[in-house]
Amino acid sequence: MYDSYGVDPHNFGFSEPSDFINFKNLGHFNEGLMKSTNFTSPKHGAIIHPTKEEAERLVLHRGLKMKF
Repeated sequence: MYDSYGVDPHNFGFSEPSDFINFKNLGHFNEGLMKSTNFTSPKHGAIIHPTKEEAERLVLHRGLKMKF
């Protein structure tokens, strides 16, 4: 989810990663796949922290050398 400041009225855009290198554009709120359901205007998203195990798998997949 990202802010689209240049869009009037203000809106949010969405992208879906296939491998965190390539992203598919999903459009803006109510203009593509993402639809509002219980509100009338877009709201900011939230960040969800991965568990230690999830982070370790992501690091392995990306070939990074990190310690947790």
